[in-house]
Amino acid sequence: MEKFFWTENLTKRFDGLVAVGNVSLSFTPGVITAIIGPNGAGKTTFVNVCTGVLRADGGKVYFRGRDITNLPPDRRVSLGVGRTFQITNIFQGLTVRENVRIPLLSRKRRADLEEETEKLLSLLNLQDVSETLAANISHGDQKLLEMAMCLAVEPEILFLDEPLAGVTPAEKGRIIDVIFSLKERGLAVVLIEHDMDSVFKVADEIAVMHRGELIARGVPEEIKNDQRVIDVYLGGLE
Repeated sequence: MEKFFWTENLTKRFDGLVAVGNVSLSFTPGVITAIIGPNGAGKTTFVNVCTGVLRADGGKVYFRGRDITNLPPDRRVSLGVGRTFQITNIFQGLTVRENVRIPLLSRKRRADLEEETEKLLSLLNLQDVSETLAANISHGDQKLLEMAMCLAVEPEILFLDEPLAGVTPAEKGRIIDVIFSLKERGLAVVLIEHDMDSVFKVADEIAVMHRGELIARGVPEEIKNDQRVIDVYLGGLE
């Protein structure tokens, strides 16, 4: 199978500290990959370099055979690379509908705006709050709204940074349903998450980082029984 999105020896340093060290990972359409590890393992930094928020100090990032290592975030978005953040990146003073329309304006003809807006509101189960200010909806709905805004620009790979953090059990179920629907639509989904019950339920593959290094990768059952992963991370969660 032709490679889709991958990194080769990706490295990022901060004042001599190696936050990401020589990490080589690949992601596949229609597959949910979770990246797990202790706080400070380098997970978010890795995603920030993949999506152009931070510049790499070494290694390469490739998407569909193209070297995108030095492209800015907006160019990566235009190519099909999307991401959400730990702190939701939405327009608090606009309604949910208006938030969804903004990224659509860059991709769709005005005649198609309403139809595409409704599709996204339906996909993310946000119809009931569509006329509510984004500042006034629940934290879980804000997470879903940010995902809707990412999907508006039609990504082929979507990095989700802790989408389940701080949400209620009911909201968690809705977000997980959406993540499964993205997989069914053929997106490559990369999930950073500390909720291990959800990770083992959702992920097809799991990559484990520790102190900036990739220490394991495999299917959930392999990771669950990997002694090094148990020692540095999973054992401390019990």
